[in-house]
Amino acid sequence: MQAAGGVTRNVAWSLFGQGAPLLAAVVCMPLLADRLGLPRLGLLTLAWGLIGYFGLFDLGIGRALTKTVAERLSADPADPSIGGVVRTGLVLSAGLGFTVGASALAILPGWLVPLLTVPDGLQGEVVDAAQAIGLALPCVILSATLRGSLEGLQRFAAVNVSRVAVGTAMFAVPAIIAHAGGDLADLVIALAAVRAFEAGALVVIVMLAVPGFLRRHPWNRADAGRLMRLGSWMAVSNIVGPLMMVFDRFVIAAIVSAAAAAHYAAPYEVVTRILVLPAALSAVVFPGFAARLATDVAGARALYGSGLRAAVLMVLLPVVGFVTLAPDLLRLWLGPGFGADSVLVLRILAIGVLVNAAGQIPFALLQSAGRPDRTALLHILELPVYLALLVALVDSHGIAGAAAAWTLRAAVDVLAMGWTAHRLLPRVANVPARAGWVLALAASGIGAGWTLPSITARLVFVVAYSAISAVLVWRAILTDHERGRVLAALGRFPRVPPRSS
Repeated sequence: MQAAGGVTRNVAWSLFGQGAPLLAAVVCMPLLADRLGLPRLGLLTLAWGLIGYFGLFDLGIGRALTKTVAERLSADPADPSIGGVVRTGLVLSAGLGFTVGASALAILPGWLVPLLTVPDGLQGEVVDAAQAIGLALPCVILSATLRGSLEGLQRFAAVNVSRVAVGTAMFAVPAIIAHAGGDLADLVIALAAVRAFEAGALVVIVMLAVPGFLRRHPWNRADAGRLMRLGSWMAVSNIVGPLMMVFDRFVIAAIVSAAAAAHYAAPYEVVTRILVLPAALSAVVFPGFAARLATDVAGARALYGSGLRAAVLMVLLPVVGFVTLAPDLLRLWLGPGFGADSVLVLRILAIGVLVNAAGQIPFALLQSAGRPDRTALLHILELPVYLALLVALVDSHGIAGAAAAWTLRAAVDVLAMGWTAHRLLPRVANVPARAGWVLALAASGIGAGWTLPSITARLVFVVAYSAISAVLVWRAILTDHERGRVLAALGRFPRVPPRSS
């Protein structure tokens, strides 16, 4: 079982892996907007969304591998069946990848152009780009499973070094090709090549982490059945949940225009990147819950409470900063072409990100407890309601309506996940201590930051709010144990033994 220091170290690696590509996005998006124009940029954001989304068609095998490997590693680090279950998962994933890729090659080229509002001159590029997406999908799906097995093995450093390289390349390579005069199809072909390189690198890392697994560990039918049963429910959430995260830009492109999708996608791509912070935490607490639930309920409860507080506090200052400085950030970053509508989108989505962060921990708890059926059913129920609301609000309020629908869906999802986790695991999923302080701090920051009239007032407020929040978080929100862990992580005091919060 991981020690506290191991959790902290793994969270740091996950933050590095998921946060570093944000810098590439900040640098590359203005260049892409300038070189491609808004219609092509909007279509490129759709390609990013499709490539990332279809990685979830590993049918939950990566997530199931994380749970299974973490449980076996916790029980016996030398368990020889670990290599066998990893190999079995990879065989399943490879078969799924080629099936999904072939299906996408057959369907996407004829589907995207009629669906989207695409200028006549770009239709050929869209068809070629759709074919490139189909070629990328086997590698994307295999990579998702490889990362799942490495996270179960607690190899977060290797996973996130790879994630940094690939995440950065997904922005930097298109920017370079656009600068050289490449069209949309060239950019998406380059994205497919990046994903192929990622899959190859992760295969090598897994071979080093599980020496000889390709030779010594045969296919195991029992493991395959367990992974498919567990993964099938996880796959529903892994497919439906992210679908609700990316479907908005497709609706905008279909109802309004591809250019409007760019006005929405630019603030969306930046503000939702804040979610890499709670996502990094969730990636670590998921195997942590799997290892603790059977033998250490008190430890699982402490991890749940600390995880919820940390997930919200991680994003609080960035969210308040985006809400407060939205007009200034968009003007400086992308120029005056992104006006009041994009500012409103950025602010509404920032609130949604704060809400969404809180849902990461109960979601991880339910899946690690072997109840992915509940998360799947919740997402199935949410999907039609969200899509109807999204279409209605985009039709009536444009891109601001899409942002509002996204944020409302996030709020419903968090409440449903938290209630379900508490109902099924009442000894673990309690409301964390000092939750009222966190809510008050968030509401005051967002409310005040939204209304400030000048850039000077906004800057002063952000600085003052950050300082006051730091004091309140330290003195009123963190528990004694959490403060001790923070100090231990900084190397100033010895590590504090774990205890319940």
